[in-house]
Amino acid sequence: MLSEKNYWIILIIAFTGLALSIWFWLIPQEIIEYNLGVNLFTSSIFMVVTVVFLSWLFTLRERTQWTNVKNEVYGSIQDNLSAIFDGILGVVEEGLYFKQSLLSTKDRETRKKLSLDELCKLKDAKEIRLDPIMLKVFLGDRKMIFEPFLSIRKSLSDIEMKYSRFFSPQLTVSLIAIQHSIELLGYAGQMHALTNVSEQEIENLTNVLKQETETIIPHMISLSFKVLIEEIYNIHKMGIEFSYS
Repeated sequence: MLSEKNYWIILIIAFTGLALSIWFWLIPQEIIEYNLGVNLFTSSIFMVVTVVFLSWLFTLRERTQWTNVKNEVYGSIQDNLSAIFDGILGVVEEGLYFKQSLLSTKDRETRKKLSLDELCKLKDAKEIRLDPIMLKVFLGDRKMIFEPFLSIRKSLSDIEMKYSRFFSPQLTVSLIAIQHSIELLGYAGQMHALTNVSEQEIENLTNVLKQETETIIPHMISLSFKVLIEEIYNIHKMGIEFSYS
């Protein structure tokens, strides 16, 4: 089914083609009478101008409608990215210390700057280092700590599905990358759950497999956090300012 925009384009091409054929073929070949040809040519040109004007009005209407919801949509994206950052700070080294120090800062603009500085610090780090104790809490308390990431993924997926036609390709790519990174966290959680089976079942696992799993899980989480941080920063540079304060 043709979209309204494509419909306008087809009309413009059709009337332009008709005008050109009248002027360069039908009139010179005397297929139609000169005065009639001029009238048809003028009418065709007028129709092209009219269609172009209507197409412009259609584009303007879309932009106006999008402007009415843009702030709400971008605000929702900001809230979700802020929640992701908050969850990451709960697991990375010195993340809780930073959150506590931020709470002691009264000025909102200062908190905003400190948050962005911390985001850049994590982005530029070669590796996201995890706090061993908080990592255990993160993997052990799925309902209170881990599952909020999955909820954020669903929220961003809904936003991307509903409004992606209004987003730049770069923003859409970043939102998809964030969703995929949260999926990686889900895989890490599933692998961790497999290691927390009964004693009898553990005996059936080789020590090598168990050790490899214990090494892979933190690496997967660190890698996922790294991508999330980078994409939050990328979205910030696109104009959806990062705000965690």
